[in-house]
Amino acid sequence: MLALNIVFVLYGLAVFISFAFVLFGKKTPQQVILWFLVILFIPIFGMLFYHFLGRDSKSHKVFFDKSKTDKNHFMQFISTSQKAKHFNQGTDELENSHYIYFGLTKKMKVLNEGEETFHEIFTAIKSAKKFIHLEYYIIHEGVLSKKLISLLEQKSQEGVKVRLIYDRFGSLRFRNKSIARMRKVGIEVAPFLPFKLKYLNISLNYRLHRKLIVIDQEVVFVGGMNIADYYIKPLGTLGKWRDTHLKLEGDIVNGLHFIFLTDWHFVTGKFLNELNKINRDVENGKINTTMIASGPDDEYSNIRLTIFRTLNQAQKYIYLSVPYFMPDESIRLSLINAALKGVDVRILLPMLSESQIVKLGNQAGFRSLLKAGVKVYYYKSSFLHSKVLVIDDEISIIGSANFDQRSFDVNFELSIKSEDKSVAVEMRNYFLNDLRSSSVVHYLNFSKRSLATKVMERIAFLFSPQL
Repeated sequence: MLALNIVFVLYGLAVFISFAFVLFGKKTPQQVILWFLVILFIPIFGMLFYHFLGRDSKSHKVFFDKSKTDKNHFMQFISTSQKAKHFNQGTDELENSHYIYFGLTKKMKVLNEGEETFHEIFTAIKSAKKFIHLEYYIIHEGVLSKKLISLLEQKSQEGVKVRLIYDRFGSLRFRNKSIARMRKVGIEVAPFLPFKLKYLNISLNYRLHRKLIVIDQEVVFVGGMNIADYYIKPLGTLGKWRDTHLKLEGDIVNGLHFIFLTDWHFVTGKFLNELNKINRDVENGKINTTMIASGPDDEYSNIRLTIFRTLNQAQKYIYLSVPYFMPDESIRLSLINAALKGVDVRILLPMLSESQIVKLGNQAGFRSLLKAGVKVYYYKSSFLHSKVLVIDDEISIIGSANFDQRSFDVNFELSIKSEDKSVAVEMRNYFLNDLRSSSVVHYLNFSKRSLATKVMERIAFLFSPQL
């Protein structure tokens, strides 16, 4: 009897502590009430679910320490250049953030096809003289990964330093045999938040969603494409994936390289001091470009705030392509406000989806958007994985971030904001061309969906941070 009483007391104490975490976390009143109910009515598992997947990402000490360390490194980083006063000025972003970098891009090439993207990547890798730094969410075994590994091995044997960070969750299909083969020839490979007891409560939820390659601190590839064969040939029911990537040259490369350096320090404990400096030899261009990194180590959710401010600047049109569309209230209201004041707001989503739950979650906010005049389309040709926002032939935002809470608050993401008119026009034309392979969602037809579908949409939306 005594033992049973002790169990009840300990359980009550655990529930109380969990309630305290929920109450003092950075959550909306609705989220607090939802988590209270989950913890209360799903004994033990509700608490486990919250502590592993529901806790405020920015409350974890490991991410707080990362941010503090990164800020110190950033101050050292920009102090190596006489142009330090230029950094983080001239933009409307959070100018004091060490995860935002303003630079002048010399060349910006938009890559919309997998074959062209990987041809450019492999060509640049072959030309590397000093180092090749890569970080990816997904690396799947296949034709592309084999060619990439082969090239990296060749460059390593030539004396080029090769370092790779991969997300352990996203790259489950990246074989240990391939990793061992790379390490054997001197390539440094490190998983991001590996499945170890030290990181157990965060490794299941927080993911490195970035796709980045830095070569010799002169050229960068960044965007939405992972290392997987579905970018070069149709695979399964989703077909050949449609995505967008960028090749950049110029000063902006410095900021993107800094992100790799801080991520490398986070996963290995080593900071590459010999590379911790601005490359003063890069030739600046005329394209105003902002690098925005975001994640649980970012106090202000940089990507969300950048998107929020950009949406509210729109005067003519807002064109958005994205596979996961479950925005919070601020972004949803920004889109509605734009449509109500006469801005042409169009959202392009994939008809084909990786899961029915995701598709239901995407639809959860359609009603208010459609009613306000936002036009929603489904891309039918294949799976749309492109994450592109274009506004008024003036601004483009391209990167890894979706329009959902996971991208805004949980994942480590990386986006590029371009203020080049020619790039914006190019992205607008790509968007309009994609609409030719799309079908529009009509408000009246959408309103006729069944009650069961509506209920499933709301349930899917509630769990959107975990999708």
